[in-house]
Amino acid sequence: MATKVIGAKPRDTIEYIAKLMYANRIEAVVIIGRDKGKNKNGIITSKDIVYKVVAKGEDPKKIIAKNIMTGRIITISPGNTIDEAARQMRKYDIRRLPVANEKKEIVGIITESDIARISPELHLLISEGSRIRDYAERNEY
Repeated sequence: MATKVIGAKPRDTIEYIAKLMYANRIEAVVIIGRDKGKNKNGIITSKDIVYKVVAKGEDPKKIIAKNIMTGRIITISPGNTIDEAARQMRKYDIRRLPVANEKKEIVGIITESDIARISPELHLLISEGSRIRDYAERNEY
């Protein structure tokens, strides 16, 4: 689990977030903050930037985080097992699972790679769903 969680604000530009990812050698940034009086929490992955900004010819200097982030963050608590984390990742078809403490603060992120290092069998369970999803996305009509 990565315990150094890199975060950004809902109104940060995608250019800024991409630079954060590059500088920190990460593939996801947690978005935490308020915008216009409302909580705007989410996550942006490198894939989100490619699919929702770059591939559409959008200007990353003009697009802000809240417009492309996945707004509903699925989390797990620090006390959960790696098996439970793998099941959550499979159930929600996600590759990164933020770890939140009792105060709902993000204290880490578990990735597919983390699970592969610990339990290759669990990784196969998660990656099977990812491969199916990727195939479906590439072959949309």
